[in-house]
Amino acid sequence: MRRPFRRHSSLVDQTREQLHIATAVAGEAVLTEHVRFALELLDEAGDRVPLERILGAYGRLHYLKEGELRQLTERVLVALGRDPEGASRARLQPPRSIFRRAAHRFRGRVHTELREWVDRHAARVELAVLEVHVHNALRFAHILFDAGSPEEAVEIYADTMALRPTMAEMVRLRVLAEAPVHGEDPSPETVVEPLHPRLRAPLRLAEDGG
Repeated sequence: MRRPFRRHSSLVDQTREQLHIATAVAGEAVLTEHVRFALELLDEAGDRVPLERILGAYGRLHYLKEGELRQLTERVLVALGRDPEGASRARLQPPRSIFRRAAHRFRGRVHTELREWVDRHAARVELAVLEVHVHNALRFAHILFDAGSPEEAVEIYADTMALRPTMAEMVRLRVLAEAPVHGEDPSPETVVEPLHPRLRAPLRLAEDGG
């Protein structure tokens, strides 16, 4: 659950507005990434494990809170509903076929292979979500460039996005390595596009004779 900026009362209104928009963008980007990977997991395991169990396991693996898991489930169901082959990608109830029971002796090997695939998949998800958080934390660092250090920006980002400590630390290290410092122009890799035209810094006109 994302948290408001209440304890950062020193922020000016325009900065606070930019951070609110950046937070919404970050939340949507993280959710979109989770939906993409959850559908991948469904494609791999949907013929063996019911959809509810797959998404529940996905949520536990990636520390999704109840509201986040609910959003993920809704997005996944919408994606399946829009896919002409969506009904064949998942099942909502456990199998009852006698052939399933007859195949019981093969279950150990199949489940071992699936667990190994899920382990690799979970690692890919965590790294991809880390990249999303780093990109959006860099946006916070740019918004707060004149108000504090990149480390303070990451602290606000991690607090706002309710990042777990291990993820927050990885984001902090990446941002500190990539964020521009005062007195230096940012490199092209760290430039983050403005979120909305009216939130861009106003043009500064040169003085006469300047």
